[in-house]
Amino acid sequence: MASPKITIARALRILATEVDKPMRIAQLCDVINERWSIRFAADSVRSYLKDDYANLGWLRINQLQYLPLRVALEGVQFRCWPNQQHIESGSIPLMLLYPFVSRVEDLITRIYDEEKKTLAVIRLQDDFYSYHVIKLHKWFQKRNFAPGDSIIVKIHYQQIGDQLEQHLHFTYERAADFRAQAVIDQERELVEAAVEQYRKLGRNEPTPSDQIVLSAIAGMPWRTSYPGRPWQHLLHADGRLALIFDGLLIQSTGLQVPSGGPLHQPATMNSDIATRRSQPPVNPKPAIPSSAAASWKATAPSPADQRAKILAEITALQQEIQHSREQDRQAGIWNGILTNRSREADLKEEEDVLMAELDDLVNDIFFEWQDSMLREADRISARLNEVLPLEVKRRLAQAEPEEVEGILSEQLLYLFQKAPDLFPRIDLPTSSLPKSVDTSFNQQQNLEEVGFEISDDWDDDFWDTEFDEDDVEDEMEDDRYFQLIDQSLTLINLYIDYLQETGKKLSTARNYARPPRLYADFLASFYDRSLDQGDYATLDEFLFYYYPYHYAYSSGSEVREICIALKRFYTFLKERGLIDSDQFAEAMWQRRFQAAKLANLYRQLADKYADQTDLLEQLFTPYFYKH
Repeated sequence: MASPKITIARALRILATEVDKPMRIAQLCDVINERWSIRFAADSVRSYLKDDYANLGWLRINQLQYLPLRVALEGVQFRCWPNQQHIESGSIPLMLLYPFVSRVEDLITRIYDEEKKTLAVIRLQDDFYSYHVIKLHKWFQKRNFAPGDSIIVKIHYQQIGDQLEQHLHFTYERAADFRAQAVIDQERELVEAAVEQYRKLGRNEPTPSDQIVLSAIAGMPWRTSYPGRPWQHLLHADGRLALIFDGLLIQSTGLQVPSGGPLHQPATMNSDIATRRSQPPVNPKPAIPSSAAASWKATAPSPADQRAKILAEITALQQEIQHSREQDRQAGIWNGILTNRSREADLKEEEDVLMAELDDLVNDIFFEWQDSMLREADRISARLNEVLPLEVKRRLAQAEPEEVEGILSEQLLYLFQKAPDLFPRIDLPTSSLPKSVDTSFNQQQNLEEVGFEISDDWDDDFWDTEFDEDDVEDEMEDDRYFQLIDQSLTLINLYIDYLQETGKKLSTARNYARPPRLYADFLASFYDRSLDQGDYATLDEFLFYYYPYHYAYSSGSEVREICIALKRFYTFLKERGLIDSDQFAEAMWQRRFQAAKLANLYRQLADKYADQTDLLEQLFTPYFYKH
């Protein structure tokens, strides 16, 4: 049987089950070409992901990169709160599990209870959330489920033959057992990350909440841990974003129209939760006594003062960073030369995104013009029907299309008198026009006169040959990238084996190996290197520009942990004799608090000063620059 024709949608669905890392549009195009020898236009791939990302199995995590949904959601735990009506009816709407339930076409979702017994099997179509309910009457009854109790859901993916399945595992938790204090930090981080992602991806327009919420969760180290309250409740309590119809998020105007039932807090909760219900749970602000309100307003810093303060922090940090770099140069750890290939790639990608948005704008203008032309045609048709004599209208009704123009031409004088509004006024320009035009120009003769050789023997294979050479070059680059990744993965697997030998669980060892994986992709993508070829300059670029800029939801503490993990990894390589020196990783570990401070400052800039690129240039000196 012939294999199905590869389309962009099919290729993206297949890659979503195989790729394990964030990908840019250009990288996806290269992988598709490598896999199927088909070169799709980057704009076409971008358009598919923009309009149909969830059905294709992808998630946009920042301005430039997409991540397979299965990678973003594997192991994630979340909480949902069925209300009184759900419990009484013995079922919950699938919307209650939004946006974690897969929407990939033909992908099966299986739901299991604590004993791994099947509760439901779902295959979603286009109306994926509208009418689906999950029947849980026996499950509720067996656990004496009451309002305020929780369903904790854990997500896993499993490959069954050539079919990927999503498995949701339900666990019951009583309201009194909810560990509120254990999740305060992660709830705060989730809300802040969601607000930041909305600012970057939503651009103050109604945006599907899965784009915001899932991309915010994807980068969090606690995403597979004990879950906090449902994200809908957290955003509702915070108040900066509002959930409206069809699961869209907008910047809050104070009025929130919930989707899929009212946003509620469980009716029966323990005292800790009840206390938290009475005040904002995220970044609670202490009340200001009325007697001190006037003095507080008088001393509140102005926007200019706030900007000056953060600028002073950036300046101080950059001075500290430059001092450390100079010390390391004098110590002979590096040669004092920094590179910025990742920024060059970012500028190219940003240019592609800008051109795609410009194309969208042009299309919008065209369709608006087209709509206006259709409206004008309808107006003219209605006007003709009003003023034309009955006999003429009969002739038009019986006429062939090619006869209509002749019939209307006979009525022009009549129409000009009866309906002058059908003839728009044309104002001719007053500038002088040429009296004559020279039509004696002979194109071939004139071209030959200025030295062009005109030949009838056109080489039809010329352009094909050129493109074939480009394709071969692209394939060689792709082969080299995957060779480098394989080399790095060999080192990482050795490290994972070593960690297990020292008593670490496999899951813990893999978490320790995540930073080297990120750095490996960076080296292979921009420097044609594997992990054993890492050095001071590339690691500086990775920690002080690439990672914080591309993973804006990362906290300073996470960046600090990356520095620590990379130091341990390169210490292992040095002890095994796989590299000559690990001094550069040791030096970056010494600078881990600088990297953490930079990441935290970037989050502040992204939140408050997103349009002030001069601050970004100073923070990411010398990497960040504009065209």
